[in-house]
Amino acid sequence: MEPKKRLGSDQRIRRQTTFKNLVERGQFARGEFFYLWVAKRDDKRQATLKEKPMVGIVVSRKTDPTAVGRNLWKRRVREIFREHQARLFPEVICLVKVRHVQKKPSFSAAEEDLVKLFKKAGAWV
Repeated sequence: MEPKKRLGSDQRIRRQTTFKNLVERGQFARGEFFYLWVAKRDDKRQATLKEKPMVGIVVSRKTDPTAVGRNLWKRRVREIFREHQARLFPEVICLVKVRHVQKKPSFSAAEEDLVKLFKKAGAWV
């Protein structure tokens, strides 16, 4: 039986300092629909936990002026991350920022772009 692909609350970035550190020190990759920052976890407290990749998602009002649209972007990115987390290094922390685009891409196009960015940034096993 295949292991569950849940995305737990312990896999989300919540601290503003973590977001800032990722932007300052993380490996950056630019895609068609996303910006991606990737860094290895260096927090001693989190090293004791069963390590899983972590994600933070940023969608600005410029990207989508409606809350419904921003939430749709976040759900899509979370689902893509959840589906592919087994292929990412367990100690990796990712920050995904959605780019402003004229037309919303299909789910498969967004997935393809984000997977390509994971590989480009060195987060892919």
